Amino acid sequence: MPSVVLGAFQMAERFLERKTRARFERLAAGEAFVGAFGMPDEPAAGVRGAAVQANALLAGEWHIIVVGPHHAEALLARDLGDGGPEATRRFQFLHTNDRDLVVRCARSLMLSILPA
Repeated sequence: MPSVVLGAFQMAERFLERKTRARFERLAAGEAFVGAFGMPDEPAAGVRGAAVQANALLAGEWHIIVVGPHHAEALLARDLGDGGPEATRRFQFLHTNDRDLVVRCARSLMLSILPA
């Protein structure tokens, strides 16, 4: 059964210049709804985008949220602001499959996506 898949990538370049864009296009072809935050309106075929203001908390976060009829899961991460090489950056994170919490997170993000 199709799911809702939402992702936040801290900055658009991390989505647009990587394999992530192709992965999200593949997801959009088979899932009920696929959204990406911190992006233009349609950052990839079938993917709904939503802008994030530079001062918004979401601008410093990474998320992947999946909500389906029988499964709900989220990985939420916040950049701790380390400088230096990409591989040495640190994040505070939460991984959960608490359906109520995951649905609340997804609903909160989806409110920022404008209707097509």
